[in-house]
Amino acid sequence: LSELIEDHAYETYNGYLTNYEEALKSKPVPAIARKYYEEDNPFLFDLFCTVKDKDETTGDFSTRRPKLESLYDVFANVRDDEREHWKTLCNLVQYGDMQGI
Repeated sequence: LSELIEDHAYETYNGYLTNYEEALKSKPVPAIARKYYEEDNPFLFDLFCTVKDKDETTGDFSTRRPKLESLYDVFANVRDDEREHWKTLCNLVQYGDMQGI
């Protein structure tokens, strides 16, 4: 059930981004978002990012230190965080491990 909630959250944020892209791109990044995504200890951020995506060009795994140029980027990163939660929950259900196989 939890993975369904995370998937719904992702889709909700994605819809919001689609509907309000222009307005969100015209707004600045709030200080609290910049602190969380850019300034806080990356260990804490990466601890919750348990399923790394592989870059098809370089073969490197994502470091998930996102760009922040506008409020749109903040909401895009919150949306992407929801997808990370979904991946982790799916791995726990299917494999009993946060990293999966």
